[in-house]
Amino acid sequence: MSGDDLDARARAELYRTLHCGTEGDVAFYLGACQGARRILELGCGAGRVLVPLAEAGHEVVGLDRDPALLALADEALVGRARARATLVKGDMTDFSVPGTFDRVLIPFTGLYALDDVAAMVRCLACARAHLAPGGALILDAYAVDEGECGPREAWDSGWEPAGAIRWRGEQIAVSERNVVPGDPCRVDVSYRFELPGGPVEQHIRHHFLSWPMLDGLLEAAGFGEAAARGGFDGEPFDDESEVMVVIAAP
Repeated sequence: MSGDDLDARARAELYRTLHCGTEGDVAFYLGACQGARRILELGCGAGRVLVPLAEAGHEVVGLDRDPALLALADEALVGRARARATLVKGDMTDFSVPGTFDRVLIPFTGLYALDDVAAMVRCLACARAHLAPGGALILDAYAVDEGECGPREAWDSGWEPAGAIRWRGEQIAVSERNVVPGDPCRVDVSYRFELPGGPVEQHIRHHFLSWPMLDGLLEAAGFGEAAARGGFDGEPFDDESEVMVVIAAP
């Protein structure tokens, strides 16, 4: 099989293997969801966060637009966790699922993967509409300062080594390329996997936000109180923070 012929499942496996989350995030979400009965995860992917939540006894609904990633999540659900989890193919900017939720989660910079600010507001508004009284939206993303969110010169890192992954019994070298097109708050990230049959690339476009910008979008989506932390251990958010963890209430 050549890289060009790689099927959707194989591409989903590559994505799952490479994108294994931010250190401490699963433990954080497990703690943040203590006492919550129903949880909705937007952009659940292959179930990296969803499966541990279901195993911990929560009723979880996971929504994602990629059926191949949802199939991997379904396979990861075993025993009682399978009965507690529901997987839904859908668009996180325009969705409706039955009932309300004590927590709505958007882990691992999922909000930044949306097309633009308008799409982010639609996503946040949908999330708010699905919250039960007393519920909370919780998300995390990499932190940027306001200076990075203005117009910038176009820039291309070129392909750079990004380590290796173990996939289907093979050691696969991975390269990464970051392209800043000059648009405010945008970076295009590509990954190249050197498979035996030829290279395969995956592309992610991020529209990133500073905390004041995200706080404004939360307000536009109808949220009342929102706060940012500088990591998964509750440290204050400041200019040195690498991670932004946000908790918002209607």
